[in-house]
Amino acid sequence: MRRTKIIATFGPSCKNEETIRKLIKSGVNIFRFNFSHSNADEHINNAKIVRKIANEMGVRLAFLQDLAGPKIRIGKIKNDKAVLRDEQIFKITTREIEGNEEIISVNFKEILNYVQKNDIMLIAEGTIVLKVVEVNEDEIITRVLKGGEISSNKGLNLPFKEIDVSALTEKDLEDIKKGIEFGFDYVAVSFVQKPSDIELVRYYLRKFGSLSKIIAKIEKPSAVMRIEDIIDVSDGIMIARGDLGIEFPIEELPIIQKKFIKLCIQKGKPVITATQMLESMINNPSPTRAEVTDVANAVIDGSDALMLSGETAIGSYPVEAVSIMDKIIRKVESSIDYSRPPFRVSQAQLDINDAVAFAAYELSKFSNAKAIVAYTFSGDTAKRVAKFRPSVPIVAITPNEFVANQLVLSWGIIPIVSEMVNSFEEMVNIARIKVKELGLVKELSKIVIIAGLPLKVPGNTNLIHLTDVH
Repeated sequence: MRRTKIIATFGPSCKNEETIRKLIKSGVNIFRFNFSHSNADEHINNAKIVRKIANEMGVRLAFLQDLAGPKIRIGKIKNDKAVLRDEQIFKITTREIEGNEEIISVNFKEILNYVQKNDIMLIAEGTIVLKVVEVNEDEIITRVLKGGEISSNKGLNLPFKEIDVSALTEKDLEDIKKGIEFGFDYVAVSFVQKPSDIELVRYYLRKFGSLSKIIAKIEKPSAVMRIEDIIDVSDGIMIARGDLGIEFPIEELPIIQKKFIKLCIQKGKPVITATQMLESMINNPSPTRAEVTDVANAVIDGSDALMLSGETAIGSYPVEAVSIMDKIIRKVESSIDYSRPPFRVSQAQLDINDAVAFAAYELSKFSNAKAIVAYTFSGDTAKRVAKFRPSVPIVAITPNEFVANQLVLSWGIIPIVSEMVNSFEEMVNIARIKVKELGLVKELSKIVIIAGLPLKVPGNTNLIHLTDVH
């Protein structure tokens, strides 16, 4: 089995139902819907189609709603294109105008309060570099350090600036409401700067009656500086290397990635490595050698999931991108030594529940068990086991359909929905049946069962049982 999960971004390239089926067959575990593009109703309709197809195929998927967030963007440009020349003077205004080669508008009126002479501004993911010459009443006058072609609504970045804006826009709130109607398993929050940004989103999700988990997208220097606190209040993070590579020195990205993945593993929170993983496959049927190595390193680091963006959303080879990522992951995982946890247990801050999960992990090694079966009401028990990265599958049995869907994102977990058991004997019998149905046991073997008693109390992991499966 493949332990590291694959996220595919939905877009024009995968609207065909046959393509969706092929993507699922090729190994997609989670579909991401990017609410920065298209409208909410279109995303919801597409998500319903994907869910219908997955149900017909008997495949459990998770669905991720990625909010647009308070992104600073330039406005509309005449004929949707302008070419900026090196060293030319170029103006940015807060007035609503149609842009051209000399001036563009920006959607963030307060930008004048955050820039000063000699500041650097970046457009279109850093492909255009501007240096501020002067700031006037409603204009920023810049000199083009690196020119090129720009189009309407591209992003504008102010590197190393902490912008005092709400983590949620009015559009985000409306999109959340629409998303609740569908039932997204995860909501990704863009441009997180501090823990209170996540707490604000959680407040509205609960207010609107949503049980969705929250993924904090790490793409701002201010989030990097507060990473541990942000991980603590989130249900997982996404290392969004696109904007992060614009806002932060690019040579530090590999160090940040490795550090943050390790932190998430220790804290038992899912971590997604994202952006430009197989970027060249947007236009080519095979990846570069560097991209293959990038995917491999993200697996070796311990990512719960790897995300494809433009590769599946707008690329010419969406199915091939998923298939190749699946092959790389499987090959790399087959070479990893899972006999030791990915961190020093003696130095980690473990509570009693973690200690029980670690004991189940150790018991699975010494008994040569074929699987660890985690009975879980909230998903917590299974994720605690996953943080130790065992060599055997983690079968999570839960009575909650929503929890099962959310566990799809977590490393090495196979979620199964089953009715709540009423006794210890029933728990053992169902565990035996499920591992045989999954094909994890073909002859006399052992499995480790971990649970919390009483069974309906979340966060109460206190039982380990070793049993034979015939």
